[in-house]
Amino acid sequence: MLESLDDRLRRFEINADVKLSPAADGLRGQVWLALTSSHLGKSTRLHAQVCRYISRAMIDARQAGRVVLVAAGSAIEPWAMRAADLFAVPMIRVAVNEPIDEHSADLGRALESQPRIEVRADDTLCRDTTVVALADRVDCVFCRPRGNVQRSLRTRLQRDHEPTIRIAIHDDRVDKKAQRTARALMDCGAVGWYCCPHGVTDPSPTDSAPIHSSRWALTRGEWLVHCTRSSQGPWPGQTDRQHRDALLLGGPASATAERTPLDSLERIIRMRRLVASAIASDRAWPVVCFSEQSLGRLLAERSYRSHLHRWDYEPYGVAIRKSAAIAAGFQPVIYGTAKDRRWIPPRDQFRFQAVGKTYDWTRECEWRIAGDVDLDRFDRRDVRVFVANQADVGRVAGRFAVSVVG
Repeated sequence: MLESLDDRLRRFEINADVKLSPAADGLRGQVWLALTSSHLGKSTRLHAQVCRYISRAMIDARQAGRVVLVAAGSAIEPWAMRAADLFAVPMIRVAVNEPIDEHSADLGRALESQPRIEVRADDTLCRDTTVVALADRVDCVFCRPRGNVQRSLRTRLQRDHEPTIRIAIHDDRVDKKAQRTARALMDCGAVGWYCCPHGVTDPSPTDSAPIHSSRWALTRGEWLVHCTRSSQGPWPGQTDRQHRDALLLGGPASATAERTPLDSLERIIRMRRLVASAIASDRAWPVVCFSEQSLGRLLAERSYRSHLHRWDYEPYGVAIRKSAAIAAGFQPVIYGTAKDRRWIPPRDQFRFQAVGKTYDWTRECEWRIAGDVDLDRFDRRDVRVFVANQADVGRVAGRFAVSVVG
């Protein structure tokens, strides 16, 4: 790195005070690669694609002996830091106007031991522009139009006519605007970057998979029904770190899963377990929820919940015979008002559900069980797996018979 850091920032018309920790100063002799990204949102499919690029960037950096720079507080920081740890790549955090408790001696010593660059200037200084300016090379794993990342890359392309920026090209089915933005940056001199998906073979229907009549789906009171949903972010029971590791380390399932209701059901059947979630019970009591209504009625009356960005019921899931569920500890929900809840014993708090103001939750005839549901504890005759189409059967074929409910 022949150019001083001050000179690099001045090329971007940035006048700032720059301070390197001793650990960062020891990495000055290596090529610095900035890893940058626009906000990633909640799409797991986008996360999976972005993680392919992050992993590829880390592998390339390790092989070439480069150091990765990431802006502290940026969208990509938690993903990049975990990837650097997994792939054993040195990383420098670039902190732009980050507040520091200078009165804490322990904190000060800890920061000095980390590879870190502190940049201080006026409040308008952009962290994306700063990290792009400081680096020898830039890998952008995702870029939205008209954002700070795009402006930072355009500024560098106008000032640096060398091919030092690599821009990820995503499938237009994931984000059309991002693909158009990447191609526009390529027209300005960025190098297009395409990572082939991991090899995946789509499971095909199995002729020998047991198919059960779906007449049971029209009866009420005999079965308790659990419909699966699309999943954003970590699976139930999975930590943020486990989620990131699965995507960063790749593999067919993590790279291509769109987290559809069928993907969720496939995971349940593979684990033979429904993992409890606290989302439906004030985030305090992990439960698994079922409905006593017939599956036919649930699907016939289903509606799109715009505030949740999903349908309330889907033609994918698991049903358990009510008598077997009761023997396993399932209990009906206790409906009431907030005042009613105060009189419910602590052991039954997980069963409480407010009747609702804009929607009558009593229509769902809900049952719950605290904790996970181990499907192996049930006789196979007491469990029904249901899917929408014949083509889905092969994905969930296994110990339990499958019904195609349309």
